[in-house]
Amino acid sequence: MASPALQKTLFNQAEVRKSLIDPEVNKKCTKTVLRNTARKTVAQYPADSIKVYTDGSTRENLGQKTSGYGVVVRFPGSTENDEILGTCSGRSNYVAEMVAIQNAVEYIEERLNEKTAQPSPIVLFTDSLSSLQAIESPADTLPEPLAKTLACVGRLQEKHEIRTTFQYVPGHVDMEGNAKADLLAKLGTKLDPVDEPQTFEQARAIVDEWARDKWCKSWENGNTGREVWQNLKGPSKSDEWWQLNREEQVTIARYRTGHCPIGAYFAKFKPNFDSRCRHCQDDVETVNHILYECATLHPKHGHLSETKAGLHEELALYGDREALRRTAAFLVRVIRE
Repeated sequence: MASPALQKTLFNQAEVRKSLIDPEVNKKCTKTVLRNTARKTVAQYPADSIKVYTDGSTRENLGQKTSGYGVVVRFPGSTENDEILGTCSGRSNYVAEMVAIQNAVEYIEERLNEKTAQPSPIVLFTDSLSSLQAIESPADTLPEPLAKTLACVGRLQEKHEIRTTFQYVPGHVDMEGNAKADLLAKLGTKLDPVDEPQTFEQARAIVDEWARDKWCKSWENGNTGREVWQNLKGPSKSDEWWQLNREEQVTIARYRTGHCPIGAYFAKFKPNFDSRCRHCQDDVETVNHILYECATLHPKHGHLSETKAGLHEELALYGDREALRRTAAFLVRVIRE
């Protein structure tokens, strides 16, 4: 594993871009808009760059999951792609995505060391935002594929003076390189699994994904609480709530459901309870009031005011990881005051 100081040094030798060339384009846009913007994003990089597409996949068969990875590499001046596929010991998409990225940079390093390719800037395209987040903000303890990726990026910079850019592109929008990497990854899941010991991080990722799968299926197939099911957004694998720490998860979950320490909730159990906002003393203290409407809170904090941040309830409670963290910190702070 790389030390925190080494991680920082290695990270400074790479660039992570988690948005497309038009940052307003996201997964909520149409497939055509996503595809066209993704193509423009790819086209912005110089023709003499080494362009790489990576993907990971998992397949369940008779209750057992297997993971595969796919890599597509196009060297400058070449008319054909180099294609790599394989299977890995991790049983989660995240591990497979990281192994794909690791194999891609190590393959390029091998070609450069053998002098069968010329040193050129590397642009690696992936649809795995969780992998990009891990590369951008490495933790003190790194999963093995990420540690090896960062170490290889460092060697490429030191020995060949090559800088690596990790660029997000949306998946499943019919982009040639991305679609090919996806196909290779799916083929990789059908190979004989490797018999390797799993690290603690890999085991934890497997357990986390199993828990998410179980919760999502339970939510969709449950036969009780249908009124809640119809009116409350349930768990989703794409929900970045999973990436929060435990305290942040609890806070966001409570305010999503309304089971939180606010006046409107307490008034359900105590008919004579004063449900007015503890800050402004004007309106009923609801989640929406705390987030946006309280005249006392928002001039004071300004965090979730629509005029300043352009936030709405969907983004505040169901946004990306950083938006959720800001919301959790805001709620903890104002409820304690």
